[in-house]
Amino acid sequence: MHQFQELGTPTQTPQAYGATSCVRWLTNPYEQYETLCFGTALGYLVFWRQDTRGKFSEFFIKRLGDGKEILDITLDTPNKEYTRFAVGTLCGSIQIWKYDCNGLLNVLRSLSVGKTIPRKVAFDYHENILRVFGFYDGCMYVETFSWI
Repeated sequence: MHQFQELGTPTQTPQAYGATSCVRWLTNPYEQYETLCFGTALGYLVFWRQDTRGKFSEFFIKRLGDGKEILDITLDTPNKEYTRFAVGTLCGSIQIWKYDCNGLLNVLRSLSVGKTIPRKVAFDYHENILRVFGFYDGCMYVETFSWI
């Protein structure tokens, strides 16, 4: 039987951000330390970054849109300089972000897809497309992203 070991994480009050709704490791083969990104039921986007001792500390938190649940986070690491990621929220917005190797975050674009709720978002960099899967309508939408 395998035994899990708890990692050192930031001390936080769980009620402050709401329940965790999705989690993504921002993996970049060029990064020395791990970065964890997660969304919450109250619409917070939170980043933890590992330090030289292996302990995580919170370095970014922002409430997105109307503060409704973050449904999905998808990412891509096109090169060693930065990671791009898209966040879909229950209020119907999608935000495209850039996370660089210095730990800086920037919003590249905010958009919505008609009246659908973006349940899943996915990049297809071979065709420069962002795919959005609707929560309630079950439809798939595409957006060309030459703007990234």
